Amino acid sequence: MSSSPPQRSLPIVAAVVLAVCSCATLHPPLSAPADRPVASLAIEPLRADPDGLHLEILCREAQPGDALEVLRKRDGQWSAVQLIEVGEDLVAPLQAGTVHWIDPLEPDPESLQYRIHHIRGETSWLSEPISVDWTGWPDAPHIEATPSEESAPQITISWSDDTKFGARILRRDVLGDNPLSPIAVVDAASGGRFYDTDVEPGGVYAYKLQLIDRQRPLLRVSDLSSEVYVSVPE
Repeated sequence: MSSSPPQRSLPIVAAVVLAVCSCATLHPPLSAPADRPVASLAIEPLRADPDGLHLEILCREAQPGDALEVLRKRDGQWSAVQLIEVGEDLVAPLQAGTVHWIDPLEPDPESLQYRIHHIRGETSWLSEPISVDWTGWPDAPHIEATPSEESAPQITISWSDDTKFGARILRRDVLGDNPLSPIAVVDAASGGRFYDTDVEPGGVYAYKLQLIDRQRPLLRVSDLSSEVYVSVPE
């Protein structure tokens, strides 16, 4: 096991990930939504990262043949940015709130708003609007990996972020030709360091790292750092 400050998990990526929209698809809603928000219909922000703004959609009353529109308010105007046609395969994920949608919009200094418009024939419903401050994400960090001088094999991972953020550490065994995989998530109390003790003498390991900003209501995640390599003395 690796020693580190207490670990916390990132939100699990939803079971269904919808194709991202193109800003060229902006159009007025298909029909005039009823002005009666319902609790069984919702959209919630998950995180922001270089892929865009990640949101999760809940529609407890979803049925095959329904349509959902993701509405976004920007510059004072509501527009539909994604149309979701509900088939059999989407009913259960929508009812469970595990449909993950990514808005590839660039960071915006203005607060954005989102709603879900649920359409069934001539009837439609609206979710409550949510506001999201979408101002970007942390820069990818510079990281270093050094083997320990101690008798027990250990690698120290350090990064430059002024210790404001937590981090997600990924590792691969170079000699074992294993894929990169997460080994820990640490919070800002780590002080920009992580000690990996789950290494073997003579091993060669590669590391990457993402910064995690939990200081704002919206979780923000950086791009991955460059990969660094380190050999453990035999």
